[in-house]
Amino acid sequence: MEKIAEICGIEFYYIENNVFKSDTVAVNFCDRLDRARAYKNALLPALLWRGSKKYTTSKALTVRCQELYGSIVLTDVGKRSEIQHMMFMTDFLKEEYAEACGNDDTGVSADEIEEEAFSLLLDIITNPVTENGGFLESYFRQECINLNNDILAEKNDKQHYAMRRCREVMCENEAFGLSELGELTDGENLTSKELYEYYREYFLKKIQCKVFYCGRSKPDKLIELFRRAAETGVFGDGNRENAYTEYVEKKVILPENVKYVTENYEIQDGKLVMGFRTNTDRESDDFFALVLMNTVYGGGTSSKLFRNVREKNSLAYYA
Repeated sequence: MEKIAEICGIEFYYIENNVFKSDTVAVNFCDRLDRARAYKNALLPALLWRGSKKYTTSKALTVRCQELYGSIVLTDVGKRSEIQHMMFMTDFLKEEYAEACGNDDTGVSADEIEEEAFSLLLDIITNPVTENGGFLESYFRQECINLNNDILAEKNDKQHYAMRRCREVMCENEAFGLSELGELTDGENLTSKELYEYYREYFLKKIQCKVFYCGRSKPDKLIELFRRAAETGVFGDGNRENAYTEYVEKKVILPENVKYVTENYEIQDGKLVMGFRTNTDRESDDFFALVLMNTVYGGGTSSKLFRNVREKNSLAYYA
């Protein structure tokens, strides 16, 4: 992987690969998990995918993807440790394979597909549908409902819910204990205008952003498109906050007593989760030993927990 450019604090990385029939671009916005921003950050990728000023509906965006030889555009929200990441990704056919398909029905020639796919992704990220100084109200309300349903649905997956509650209890008052989707109450008073202001002034201009391109040659067209967009001021002055600041230096005072938390639900089987803190960071000499110990003890189907508790003694559905 090679860093090939930086524009307004946005870092571009190139991964040379000519094995696949398609090339991929992933634009990742990385923010420190914070209760004040988590819900807004989680809402934006899905809302931006609803439409841009050029393609105002999800249907229009889908049709455009089909015109680009079945290109794929995806958005996602997740977390890694105390970092919340919002991803916008496109995957499109390589030029030589597009030539074999012909362009009678698409109106896009094979040599245009790369730039058009880049343009579509950038359009989704920077040019949303708006009204009255905010996001389109109907899209905003629908995506709030969808996000709220996703938050509520976490309880339906009892294994996932038990793991999340363990992290919340262990890491109370810490960023790691927060959900990447935010909390249900955080969207109650949020307005489309407030979210749009946050998106324009903080999300695009202040959050750390990294762009990864996996393909045969360096994405000069992609960098040029971002450079043109940067000239309009949409990405700010490049003064972006580092989401990873003080991450490895953080140490936690371990509690003197073990915390026990029990929650009762009408379910057929119980979920037991045990969490342990080691204060071993990635820079420690013990880090790789810790990873190996976790793998041997419980991290997979070859582990001691799985082979003995589940397979040998049939005491659990999973371990």
